Amino acid sequence: MSDRSVRMDARFNPSIRRNTQRRHGGIVVLTAVLMISMLAMMAFAIDIGYMQIARTDAQRAADAAALDAAWQLVDAEAATGDSTALQGDARTRAASMVSRNEVLGMSCAIDENSANVSTGDVVLGRLDDPSNRSEVMSFANPNSYNSVQVTVSMTQAKNGPVQLFFGGLFGSGTASISATATASFADKISGFRVTPDTGNASLIPFVVHVDDWADLMAGNGDDDYSYDALDGSINNGSDGVRESKGVGRR
Repeated sequence: MSDRSVRMDARFNPSIRRNTQRRHGGIVVLTAVLMISMLAMMAFAIDIGYMQIARTDAQRAADAAALDAAWQLVDAEAATGDSTALQGDARTRAASMVSRNEVLGMSCAIDENSANVSTGDVVLGRLDDPSNRSEVMSFANPNSYNSVQVTVSMTQAKNGPVQLFFGGLFGSGTASISATATASFADKISGFRVTPDTGNASLIPFVVHVDDWADLMAGNGDDDYSYDALDGSINNGSDGVRESKGVGRR
């Protein structure tokens, strides 16, 4: 049978024409289904990305708050042994830092948790080995606290949930997120340690009064001695570098 006769059969045979029309209609339906699926996946991806941005913002706020609060625990007043005031200040600093680090352009609030409940937004305690992520925070001795845990949440109960763009199409227009950070300071450092690698320490620990240090940083002080970098000797005479004697202060 020639090619021409095949074309003629397709032109005048009704069954062939009906099959061709059905195939055309099936492609249209398949294209519509695929487009709907693609749009649904795009909407899902946009909402997931938006939630990830919210989590990143919340984590940054928690990190900053935990660091600032832990730093407050090593204030100079810690040497007095009265930890109550320091811990109260640490909680206040944590709450303030969270409010200044916005999540999705909004300021979040946390509870200072003055009762120090272990599930609170701001929890103070002790970690003997902060590098051990499985260690449980201890609350036995408040005077030995060296760690602060801060949790920032966006839920129905706290700060409001994250409003999604397309979540309503899938049955939920909001999502809850939470981020937690813990900061600790090392409080077991007692002095210089001689090791086989370092040998004897060449620097003896000393203390300079804060006013003497401030004067020196301001460019004040005498210039009665000079340092010889060649032999490491100190001699009488000026070398352009101010010295601080720190005499007469207590």
